[in-house]
Amino acid sequence: MGFERRYLKSCHFVWSKATGELDDNALMEQVLALNSETEGMTDFKELSDCSELVSLDKLTVTGTTSCAAAENNRSESLLAILVSDSPLLYGMARSYQMFAENNRQAVRIFTDMEAALRWLAVDETEALQLMDFVMPAR
Repeated sequence: MGFERRYLKSCHFVWSKATGELDDNALMEQVLALNSETEGMTDFKELSDCSELVSLDKLTVTGTTSCAAAENNRSESLLAILVSDSPLLYGMARSYQMFAENNRQAVRIFTDMEAALRWLAVDETEALQLMDFVMPAR
């Protein structure tokens, strides 16, 4: 399993990408790392790209909801969760969404990267900046 996280500070944007296998412990490590890195920030936009996960065999609904509940208060932040067309991955994202909404302005699940970035952006100019940052070869 691999995680990558990059920041586009000019847009208050965080892009996290998870690949391979995901389990409860790895997800919690990432949530706690993001908590530390964004301490005091409540108004950022986050894209959590889970579209390249290949196995959720060790991820549980209890673990997923515990991770979402462990998020710092991000009352003005938006979270877009990008998933593949896997019903299991969508279900896990949905369970995360239900608990993360307690700490966020809004959380939505997408299967299309461009749609997720457009939802996060304040206008078309920012949407293009986010797309260039996340999908530079488009």
